Amino acid sequence: MNLCVLLTIGLAVFAFERTDAAHHNFEFVVEDWVVDFLRPTVALKQKASSRQTPYAIPDENRKGAILVNGQYPGPLIEVNVNDTVSINVVNNLLSEATTIHWHGIHPYETPWTDGTLGVSQAGIRPGENFTYTFRAWPAGTHYWHSHMDGMQSAKGMRGPFVVKDPLEKKFMPIYDEEKVIVLADEWRDPEVCLKLEGAMAGNDVCSDIDYASFNGQVAWGNLQKPNIKKYPYPLLEVEEGKCYRLRMIMQASNAENYIVTFAGHDTTLVALDGVPVRPLLISEINMHIGERADVILCANQKPGYYPIEMKYDYACALTPGNFIPPGFHAVSSCKFYSFIHYSGFKGLLGPPSHPKGEGGGADPKPLEGVPFDLTNPGDWKKTQPIDLRPEPE
Repeated sequence: MNLCVLLTIGLAVFAFERTDAAHHNFEFVVEDWVVDFLRPTVALKQKASSRQTPYAIPDENRKGAILVNGQYPGPLIEVNVNDTVSINVVNNLLSEATTIHWHGIHPYETPWTDGTLGVSQAGIRPGENFTYTFRAWPAGTHYWHSHMDGMQSAKGMRGPFVVKDPLEKKFMPIYDEEKVIVLADEWRDPEVCLKLEGAMAGNDVCSDIDYASFNGQVAWGNLQKPNIKKYPYPLLEVEEGKCYRLRMIMQASNAENYIVTFAGHDTTLVALDGVPVRPLLISEINMHIGERADVILCANQKPGYYPIEMKYDYACALTPGNFIPPGFHAVSSCKFYSFIHYSGFKGLLGPPSHPKGEGGGADPKPLEGVPFDLTNPGDWKKTQPIDLRPEPE
């Protein structure tokens, strides 16, 4: 079969796939702002503005951030596979150019929209705009982030990108709702802490980690003593009896990984980096920078607050009391916490003031399943893609 016939067949299949595709238009307004780095733009239930006046923020918490549409992290893009996506990026930064890379999206038809500075485009200069138009493919949990340098992403210019496949229902376990979870580390001044000048080669200037975050809100460490009334633990709200597809995205800037454990709740791994896999019951999952994992969690336990632990295992040797090698600094903690919260459960003490659960979460059941960590070669064969396509020689 000659090349022309192959191309004709390929274009025919492509056209067939796109008959019901939609065209979505988005606008990203990028601007400088000052935020409280412990809770940049998260609006809590008590009186708190999602976009605080910088002068109302304590000096020690002020962070020079980059917001997209006033959000940190930035807005969610949610479309169906093969839809056309147009995103007009308006650069209102005072003095920096920028680009955006769509992590997990394969724009092979429009490679100039990949967003990699100096490879597929020049930077979008202050006061200018650029529209990225590409096909949303493949399906899965992805994310977007500035590709100008490491600082802009660490200052908040990043967000989730979900491409849904309506045909997934044929092989995906049943669930009721979806929730996106953005895991990250937080830095008051990444321009100081994440630049290597003056440090030993390969080491960051500040600690390896001081603060972790869960959907843009600080997830307190086990060795930290937070002001819980002003900065409570992040919550994953669930309703008893419902099952949730949690789309987890690891968007840290310096922390290499978090081992994530949901106390008392068995989780089923159903996708990795956007690729559906054979369901695997897991007890924990190691999430590395750039990785995405979809798990199904059912709220089938006694109502309460259940800890969600994010363990940065490499940093545990750097906690106070250990020998700290030259060129490194002690970290504030290596285990960080948020909570599963059953809606309606108040408890006697209100929201947790420590990394321990309440209600049913005070004595969670042992977890079933296996640990999953792709740094261990033995785990590579614990599951496999639903659509298994061996690589050609």
